[in-house]
Amino acid sequence: MEFLSVGACDPPPRLLSAELKEQYKGMTTFPVNSKVEYACRPGYKKIFNAPNSLSCGRSGTWQGSQDMCTPKQCPYPGEPANGRLILAEKFVFGSTVNFTCNTGFRLVGSSHIQCVIRNGAVTWDRDIPICELVDCEPPSVENGKLLNGYRAEYTYRDTVVFDCNFRYTMNGSDTSTCSRNGLWDPPLPLCQLSSCDDPPDVPNAVKAKLAGNLFPVETVITYECREGHQFSPGETTRHIKCLPDFTWSETPQPCEMVRCPKPVVERARMTPQRLTFPYGADVRFSCEEGFVLRGDAESRCLADGAWHPPLPSCQPVQCPKPSGQEDLMIRYPKLSYSVNETLRFQCKRDGHSLGNSESTCSVNGTWIPPPTCEKRDICEKILRGRELFQCGIPLTELKTLLEIRKLYLEIQKLERELRVAAYG
Repeated sequence: MEFLSVGACDPPPRLLSAELKEQYKGMTTFPVNSKVEYACRPGYKKIFNAPNSLSCGRSGTWQGSQDMCTPKQCPYPGEPANGRLILAEKFVFGSTVNFTCNTGFRLVGSSHIQCVIRNGAVTWDRDIPICELVDCEPPSVENGKLLNGYRAEYTYRDTVVFDCNFRYTMNGSDTSTCSRNGLWDPPLPLCQLSSCDDPPDVPNAVKAKLAGNLFPVETVITYECREGHQFSPGETTRHIKCLPDFTWSETPQPCEMVRCPKPVVERARMTPQRLTFPYGADVRFSCEEGFVLRGDAESRCLADGAWHPPLPSCQPVQCPKPSGQEDLMIRYPKLSYSVNETLRFQCKRDGHSLGNSESTCSVNGTWIPPPTCEKRDICEKILRGRELFQCGIPLTELKTLLEIRKLYLEIQKLERELRVAAYG
């Protein structure tokens, strides 16, 4: 272990601004009255008239001022346009200068610089910053439009005014200003959907009259199919609603044309022939031979899917019971007779002659041959009353004969009525 000799100093102090000259750096003992010299470190310069040495005193301590060197000074850095520096005490080696920009301007670069050694000289470590005018992002509001304040670029204190598109409601302020920090203040508004779009068009349907062109939540739209059309069988009305997400509850299917069922009439021919029978279709019917139409020959498909007038029917042809002939007596009388059915009859013999006693019901509903009773020759009828035409009959006898004749005729009429009643 090495001990310092009596009357020696410790190694000389290490100074911030100066360092031992080379010839003293290797020394290990420093006797009393010995001296060491210092040289200023880079970035420092010797203080005028200040000694650059220390001496070892008798007390074993170093004597002399340690303030030998002072920091070198960097040149004045200047101030950025639209900004200023925050003044330090001195622009000396190791010092730092801070910068700030005026209101409405933004610092581009470092906010501070430092005085440093470069290539043996003191200088600033970087250029001073610049102050640029604060700008804001071009304002954009989705589903909105700019009403006022449009510019190619937006800078501090520029103001814009917005409005929302049709069917959108504004949430926030319609006016915003570019602030010193480059943000819009107050924040740009939101345009939020507040109405469903126009209700969809539906083929062959009409929308109920609308009160306006805005459709808030819960709005109900009614569709009516045009005449002769339907959404589904029997359904001609459909409703849709504006939902909370501003969509319609559904898009109705088109109204389809009403179609009537195929008309079927037994024993009938239909014209025109077709596969389907849409609303408004007309058909005409005619019966086969031996059948007669009951009802209307023409029918039309209506909006309710029914035929109108109702479809007819084809009924078998029937011949009516002969009428209008008091002298005709029918065997086994009926109200009507079928085609090819034979009618048997006879005529009264008193004062009449018997014609053909049979007649057949034809396909057109007539009797062939017609059942008739022919009168006898008129002269025979006269013979029966010849006593009335004799000359020289007294008036009183003639009156009696006429009364007898009247009674005879009444008896004949009564007999005829009884026979008719007997045949039906």
